[in-house]
Amino acid sequence: MTKPDDSTTSPAERQRGGRILRSPFILAILSVVAFFWVVTGAVIAIDPLDLYDWGEPPRLLPDYNRHTNREMYMVAARTDVDVLLLSSSTLAAITSDEMEKSFGVEKAFNFAVSGPRPADRRFLLEQVAAHSPAERVIVSFDYLFVLPPDYASDLLPTYLYDDNPLNDLRIASPNVLRLTMQKLKGEPIGLPGWEYSTALAAERQEYAAFQQKLTEEREDDWNRASAADMDSASQDCADYPLVSQILPELVDRMTARGKTVDFVIPPYSLRLYRGWQDYGVAAEVAMAEPFLPKQIAIRRCLVRAFAGRDDVRVFAFDNETWITGDLTNYRDEAHVQNPAIYRFILNSMARGRHRLTSGNFENYAARLTRNVEQGAGTEMNQKGPTT
Repeated sequence: MTKPDDSTTSPAERQRGGRILRSPFILAILSVVAFFWVVTGAVIAIDPLDLYDWGEPPRLLPDYNRHTNREMYMVAARTDVDVLLLSSSTLAAITSDEMEKSFGVEKAFNFAVSGPRPADRRFLLEQVAAHSPAERVIVSFDYLFVLPPDYASDLLPTYLYDDNPLNDLRIASPNVLRLTMQKLKGEPIGLPGWEYSTALAAERQEYAAFQQKLTEEREDDWNRASAADMDSASQDCADYPLVSQILPELVDRMTARGKTVDFVIPPYSLRLYRGWQDYGVAAEVAMAEPFLPKQIAIRRCLVRAFAGRDDVRVFAFDNETWITGDLTNYRDEAHVQNPAIYRFILNSMARGRHRLTSGNFENYAARLTRNVEQGAGTEMNQKGPTT
């Protein structure tokens, strides 16, 4: 018995529908969509940026260029090393090899990000606290910690790190596909320009230009009118919640997992404290002024927050004037261009020297203030390192 045809469409209409589905244009669209889903699924499954809890972590280059690695926050937070340095451009030149030699460990890694703002740094520290197997975590305590806790960089690809699953679809970019293939082949992940050695030529050029600029300055320019702003700043640690409240909570999560945590204050030239308004981003200058008093305030709060603890230490080298008072060590007022200085910093930290404590902080602050007031940019001390 033949089943009745209940269709409300005529044979001609069904034929036209079949032709539409077989249209080259429609088939091309469907093919692209299918390819996108396959590729996205493969990238997520292979996970070259270590965003998820599955799979093996990617292999890494020894050192990365600080300008190109904001996609690697989770990679850095999960990488299996003994010592993890979370730095910014001011300590980016510290190589993993030098850290391994100084601290006597098998594996170290310097994850340097250019100009990380407080919200970016908070996110990274949260991930390190949750995931990092490193026994020692070193944090570069740069001047940006004076900014508000929620102040963020617009360069951070937040879509990679939020909880919205739809944003995961954006991961399937040509660059990430290339990283995926590198991970599949067991190669260190990295795009052209990601390796730190690619930055060295530009840094040498910056150094030469800065030194030439110094030779062209008149003597009275060295102590120019933009002298250090010594106006008073709040010394109440409650006014710096990033340092007095948020950092201690994050550090406690790390030490609860058996880690030791070190903070190191980059050795800015003394001249930077006098000419900060000529160096910083305009909006941030306003928030950071008066510069030297606020920097001293947040450093005091940091020391107080971890006073008496052996598992958290703070290191500073500002008053080594053979470093900070000699601009031939720098490629600009903030960035050291002398590998021997970085080795000196690492070796000092490994030996527990140049620590800031509640017992010596006020002497440190008074001496720094005096050094800055006496004149930045002059060759104050040529004695070399003292340990």
